[in-house]
Amino acid sequence: MIEDLRRVVGDDVGEREDERRVIVGTERDLVGARDMILAVAVDVDGMALAPTYRASEDALRLLVRLAHTLEHGRARRCLLQTSDPDQPVVAAMRAGDPTSFFSDEMVSRRRSGFPPYGQLIALEVSGDDRADSLIASAIGGLASVMGPALLSDRQRWLIHGRDLTGARLALRGVVGVLRDRGARVRVDVDPIDL
Repeated sequence: MIEDLRRVVGDDVGEREDERRVIVGTERDLVGARDMILAVAVDVDGMALAPTYRASEDALRLLVRLAHTLEHGRARRCLLQTSDPDQPVVAAMRAGDPTSFFSDEMVSRRRSGFPPYGQLIALEVSGDDRADSLIASAIGGLASVMGPALLSDRQRWLIHGRDLTGARLALRGVVGVLRDRGARVRVDVDPIDL
């Protein structure tokens, strides 16, 4: 990105610590950034459509933080690169009001039973090929169990339901048995990455 911009703007392009006139950065560079005249978000679609139920919410949060780096006044601009200018995140940014975005997001989450209207647990196990039957028998009647998804070095299940209290209690025993067998187990409640 820096090299591409240098071809257009000249050598006054760099990273934040370079103290150049044009700064290229990531989310980490937003901390303490302020008084920008122009902010550009590249590939808003990639952020908003990532494979997690929180993607659009996280994209909106990040874009609002980017917009807040701009100095106050008429000349400030925040440009968003997107192939879908009508998508909810971009529409909320254009309107300067996230109210309808969040209303629609809550309707979608209620329909799917995702937080805050339901609960999710991601369970990852490596080193035990018999985990599937143990998980299915312990949790099957208490919640929806999806998986296993085979990853490079482990298996992953997604446990989903409106109230996972019973499944959590059953999962404690499952985790204990698996660890006693020598398996590595990771439990992620309300995971960001599905």
